[in-house]
Amino acid sequence: MKQLVLSLAVMVMCVNDVASKPLQIDTLQAIDVNGSQQWLLIRASDPSNPVLLYLHGGPGHSLIPCAHVASSFLTDRFTVVYWDQRGAGLSFAAADPPETLSVRQLVLDTLSVTKYLETRFNQKKIYLLGHSWGSTLGSVVVQKSPLDFYAYVGVGQVVSEKSMNHARYEWLTQKIPSLLSTKDSNDLKRMDPYAPVSIQYVWRYGGVLHNITSEQLGQIMSSSPYSPEKYTAELYDKGAELSQRMLEKEMNAIDLFKQAIEVPIPIYFFLGRYDYVTPSAPVLEYFKRLHAPHKEIIWFEQSGHHMDVEEPEKFQQELINKLLG
Repeated sequence: MKQLVLSLAVMVMCVNDVASKPLQIDTLQAIDVNGSQQWLLIRASDPSNPVLLYLHGGPGHSLIPCAHVASSFLTDRFTVVYWDQRGAGLSFAAADPPETLSVRQLVLDTLSVTKYLETRFNQKKIYLLGHSWGSTLGSVVVQKSPLDFYAYVGVGQVVSEKSMNHARYEWLTQKIPSLLSTKDSNDLKRMDPYAPVSIQYVWRYGGVLHNITSEQLGQIMSSSPYSPEKYTAELYDKGAELSQRMLEKEMNAIDLFKQAIEVPIPIYFFLGRYDYVTPSAPVLEYFKRLHAPHKEIIWFEQSGHHMDVEEPEKFQQELINKLLG
């Protein structure tokens, strides 16, 4: 355990050493978002830099506890904003009553946060990044209001729930069948190939993390300077349960093959080579059909689903290179 903690500390130290400028803004704050209190983490060495808004995944899973690693020097070039969506993290209470939580409402919330950031930082547009479920939300938001964004980055992009489920099933049954336990193999054979595959299988066979362990991910989150005592497993479980229950039907109906073949702004997909939470096969097919002013895929060869903390230096440098040139 001491060796594990030490290796994590070295990794975090190396990433933090890249940062060259002190932060002028390093604030966890609540703002009004369509009549509810929702929380932002804003980090910037220069508030006049372009704004990059993170949309977390889950749904219901805040990324704020990973911000100190995932944006350690990104803050030199961007005003980086992490937002806990309605019903997630510190914004859990904003989904009261639960009926206020819908894809439509989250789209409106995203646009409200976007307008707040444009006004506060005197920006005509901002950059948008969506991770996992956040990539679904981000894709819908860009279709709704493309003029608010310079470019969009899909990290672990979701194209449709059905295509993702099938790609995950094919990975388990065709790519790694020799690794499956007899029980898991038999259980999978009885499943509909397009039905949701439990995330437990993906964790069990290495489809979530590749370059770090789950223990290391836990250490990153618990070492966060941003209210780690509040980001408990209970809070994550509550946010995930509520969000999944209220959003599942709408999430399952979103299909970018049908709804977002034309994207009027530059679009980048960050894909982990070992990611089977959001498998890459549907994204590659979607990429072929997609029409955009510029489109590009960036592979993370040592990552699963969390390249922001599995390869944090590459993750940040690619964002800087691709978005700012």
